[in-house]
Amino acid sequence: MGRDTIEVVYYYSYNTKVIVEYIDRETGNLLGTETREGLEGDTCVTVAKDFENYEFAEADKEVLTVLK
Repeated sequence: MGRDTIEVVYYYSYNTKVIVEYIDRETGNLLGTETREGLEGDTCVTVAKDFENYEFAEADKEVLTVLK
C-alpha cells in the first residue's frame, strides 16, 4: 500500500474598492463620497443620495458595478 500525493490548490482574490463621488453638475464641487470595498469580481450597487437643496440629475456609470 503506497502513499498517494495529494495536491491542494488555493485561489485568492484581490481586495479592491469603488469610490463613488457625488458632484454638483454646474460647479463641479464635490458634495460627498462613499467607498465600497470588496473582492475583485464582487458586484456592488450604488444609489443616488439626497443632498439639501439638490435634486438628482443623472449617473454617468451603471449603478451595478463589478469590482476590478
